[in-house]
Amino acid sequence: MEAGIHLGTSSYLPIGDTTIQDFLTAGDQLWITKKHWGLFDVVTVVAKQYQDSLQKAFLIGPNETDSTVLYLMDEDRNLSVSGKTIIQGTAYLPKSGIKPAFVEGKYYEGVEKIVEGKIVESTNKLPEINTDRLQSIYSMLEKKSTIIKNWNGDRRVSFFSSSQFLYDSHPININLDTLSGNIMIISDSLISISNANYIENAICIAPVIRVSEGFVGKIQLFALDSISIGKNSKLQYPSSIVLKAETNSDQKQIRIDNNVQIEGNIVLYEEKKSDIPHMIDFGENNKIYGDILCYGLLKYKKPLTVFGSVACYRFVTQTTQSLYENYLIDIVFDRYKRSKYYVNGFLKHNDSDRINNKVVCWLN
Repeated sequence: MEAGIHLGTSSYLPIGDTTIQDFLTAGDQLWITKKHWGLFDVVTVVAKQYQDSLQKAFLIGPNETDSTVLYLMDEDRNLSVSGKTIIQGTAYLPKSGIKPAFVEGKYYEGVEKIVEGKIVESTNKLPEINTDRLQSIYSMLEKKSTIIKNWNGDRRVSFFSSSQFLYDSHPININLDTLSGNIMIISDSLISISNANYIENAICIAPVIRVSEGFVGKIQLFALDSISIGKNSKLQYPSSIVLKAETNSDQKQIRIDNNVQIEGNIVLYEEKKSDIPHMIDFGENNKIYGDILCYGLLKYKKPLTVFGSVACYRFVTQTTQSLYENYLIDIVFDRYKRSKYYVNGFLKHNDSDRINNKVVCWLN
């Protein structure tokens, strides 16, 4: 089993089924299956020796060593900081640099060098991502005719079983006690998730996704038009919030309401920069344990805490007196306080970029 897990985390192992006979001793067998599961890969291992067998299922992601805390695209304007702002890690900043500022009676109160880490010059583009991974996810909306009758009603589906698909061309309102495991929920219009649910490791794909106030669960959300997360919600590790916007379409938005905690990835992606920038909009007092990648504007209300990394075109914040662009006011961006056990998805990397991946979490 240990050998199977080691093989399962290797990027050399291809997607699909792998069977190995007489692996360590005569008569033993290993069955390893690897497939994409949202931003991660899911691996199942069955090890058999004589009449005994063990099985394990787990998610994997790339083993990162990056220390980047901030990547602000260069739009020929500097970044200003005010209040109790903290930036710890490697920061990619415009040529015009970073400066302390006086905002509504408050001056910058942090360390003199502002960035506690290395400063590198950014470019007029954000880092590229693995678009093949996104395409494989959103292609599920085109396969609906083959999956419409696939779901058998099970609320807990093992990753050792075939994937179950809950599809409807109309809005889907998820109002079950528990939905767990190897399940994809797909709608042509809207998926609405009640706080009465506890959803674990399932995937939702739709143009619009709404998560109600007070929801708790671990889930991967993929939308085309908008995603909203209600206040006082907690998306547990490893969750993902991803919006893929069409270039030069109406403004698309991820809206995170007040007092939300997210443990995982938040991604807004567009292939080419739109004339009307798309937006991630954070309410007050949000805490993110993971990474934010925003091909658009990142709008926030203070305080905002990110234990991980942030990349965006531009920051926007509205106070009682004015609208500020590229100002960080009472913000904490700290790459070093992200858990050492945190594993990212494959969105930032091609699957072959890393020889060794890491286990994200153990499954059923």
